Amino acid sequence: MEFGLILALSIKRKLQLSSVVVLTVVLIETFLIAASARSIGEASRDLVEHDMQILNQAYSLKLNVIQVQQWLTDISATRGLDGLDDGFVVAEQNAQQFHDALARLIQLDPARRERYDAMAPRFDAYYAVGQKMASAYIASGPAGGNTMMGAFDTEAAAIAELVDGFLEIAHADVDHISAKTLDGIASLNSVATISSVLLIAATLLSMWVGRSMLRYFGAEPERLKATAERIASGDLTAEKDEHGAAGIYASLSEMRRHLQQRMSEIRQQADENGRIRTTLDNVTSPVMMLGKDGRVTYFNDAARTLFRDYESSIRTSIKHFSASNLQDQPIAPLLANSPALQSAVTELQSARGELRIGGCVLEVISTPVRSLGGEPI
Repeated sequence: MEFGLILALSIKRKLQLSSVVVLTVVLIETFLIAASARSIGEASRDLVEHDMQILNQAYSLKLNVIQVQQWLTDISATRGLDGLDDGFVVAEQNAQQFHDALARLIQLDPARRERYDAMAPRFDAYYAVGQKMASAYIASGPAGGNTMMGAFDTEAAAIAELVDGFLEIAHADVDHISAKTLDGIASLNSVATISSVLLIAATLLSMWVGRSMLRYFGAEPERLKATAERIASGDLTAEKDEHGAAGIYASLSEMRRHLQQRMSEIRQQADENGRIRTTLDNVTSPVMMLGKDGRVTYFNDAARTLFRDYESSIRTSIKHFSASNLQDQPIAPLLANSPALQSAVTELQSARGELRIGGCVLEVISTPVRSLGGEPI
């Protein structure tokens, strides 16, 4: 009897110790889950309340720069005639919106204030040159306005470089915190899987932890992981039970809505860029752009027409010249008869002079576009 009692007590003691071990492990797992959940929640809130807001403002800056260029360039075609003179008004509205966006960014992200402060004078210089160019088109037509086009393009490239650089940083911040959220969800899913084995021995505790987790997550971890992976893959379709979502699931849903809105704005901006390209295509002066390697990266309709009209004359000097095959071709053969122009283009310097090819004479103006640091691009 005494032996049996000792044995019984020993088993009871083992059960107690086992229960303590299980409870301790469960408590540790619960703590790890809560910590992971807090980390995911904080990352999600940072994404929605901070990083996404900064990204939104970055896109606003880019859109305002594009809109100013669009409306001031449109004046070159309309000449500010009655009923077609709203370009200055809309450009001014976008200029004000640009500065308003900078002010909001300084409030949201004071650590980068120096970057935002650098954008303001650069944008003002760009806007001022654009207004002068538009006024010149109104006062003197293409002869006056076209002389300002190079300066306007230079300032446009300078402000675009600042804004695009900041946009890349904002995107990187969003990508980083999104990846952090996905990693946290994946880690949390692993912890939850291990915990489920131990929670079998503590049913009541399992129910309590389960309810707490569901309240915090707003959905099952697998559902959260699948939702996050779907968003990361570019599928921004709303889910049926999104309305009334809570916790992390609600944060993911909010992030999806923000991303969907941004994608819509990006598509709209792409349409605006198309309009700008169309405007350049229809400028009356022949315009070509070259890369640093001396190859043609763009030429407008006027340039295409010019080279097509004089194609036969040019072929007397350049046997295989083709006006329809200028894209990505080196400019050097066209400049062979003008060492000064060829040297200026090779060294990315400004130049102006006559170019004789076959039976035609062209007046060429070469202007380098420089980065903010002064490097020709």
